[in-house]
Amino acid sequence: MIPSDSQIKNVFFTDGPENPEWRHLLAFNPASTFVLNGLNELENLKKFYETHKGLLIAGYFAYDLGLRLLGVESRHTFSNPLAVLHAYDTWEEGHQEKPVPQSTFPPLSFQASLTQEEYSTSIDRIHAYIRAGDFYQINFTQQLRARTTQQPRELFAHLSQRHPASHMCYFEWEDLTIHSLSPELFLHFAGGTLTTEPIKGTRPRGNSDEDDERQMTALLESEKEQAELFMITDLLRNDLGKVCEIGTVELELVKGIQKLPRVWHTYSRIKGKLGNEYTPLDALFSMLPGGSISGCPKKRALEVIDDLESESRGIYTGCLGYFHPAGDFSFNIAIRTLIQQGENLSLGTGGGITIDSNWEDEWNELLTKASTFY
Repeated sequence: MIPSDSQIKNVFFTDGPENPEWRHLLAFNPASTFVLNGLNELENLKKFYETHKGLLIAGYFAYDLGLRLLGVESRHTFSNPLAVLHAYDTWEEGHQEKPVPQSTFPPLSFQASLTQEEYSTSIDRIHAYIRAGDFYQINFTQQLRARTTQQPRELFAHLSQRHPASHMCYFEWEDLTIHSLSPELFLHFAGGTLTTEPIKGTRPRGNSDEDDERQMTALLESEKEQAELFMITDLLRNDLGKVCEIGTVELELVKGIQKLPRVWHTYSRIKGKLGNEYTPLDALFSMLPGGSISGCPKKRALEVIDDLESESRGIYTGCLGYFHPAGDFSFNIAIRTLIQQGENLSLGTGGGITIDSNWEDEWNELLTKASTFY
């Protein structure tokens, strides 16, 4: 259980179904913390990692860090650090006890940053970019905002109990709290092998068993969703190929199905052997930001995303996770991820847009995804 004691600082917590690629961890009161505010401090971050890799290192890398690593200049201001990492000298592993809420759950009421008209216009602009050959697919998002008087640890206990996900993570730093109910694995490393599992393709869960089956079948049979998944699978395969030994990158699973409380997803699993000339941290940096939440080709998609979206994504669509002293690491994609600072909440939500995308369907899909937090 996440401790409620106010004297316990900077909690890191992971949970989810039994999964060899996502350890269950509980850590608090870190021995040391590193805050990355600019690329000029990147070497210091690497030194922090090398100095403390005998400990559990946990935290986040923001989407905006990925932009800068790829040389994309953002027109937006990001108020939080590009990365925050805590090094913990004590932690619990394999915990069985779940966070238990101690009070009733006040419903959250979110306001979208875009109107439907603005969203529709943006989809039209994306279609024009696709027809012009700028990219094949792009991930377009917006921010929803709400307020709450609930304490962060209590809020996460409610959210994680109501809407469990495979790569859940809770993280604190100063007045910033991240509640991540992510279903998506960004990157896992163990035994010299890198694994990524991009998600593309969504349908809402049905209102009955029969309706649920129909929704799942519709997702699996959708040519639009399949094309989107295959494009991003190829992108992630290429991303892995940049840091893996030649000939070791393989597609282990394509068009797998994932069942969540509110949605169905399709996903792929790609693996490769990390090249001897790269460190695990090199591999993580080389993959940022994730292909499933950017587009194809990646850099041009990122440039257009920055032009189309009205504000910085920040931590949203970055990644959260840990480096374990045993040598493995796991990071999720920070989707279905709520950012809390004081009483203020922000929730990014969106989806992949192709030439076949209909704005009304995409609008309904992003609201379905966000309903995890309603």
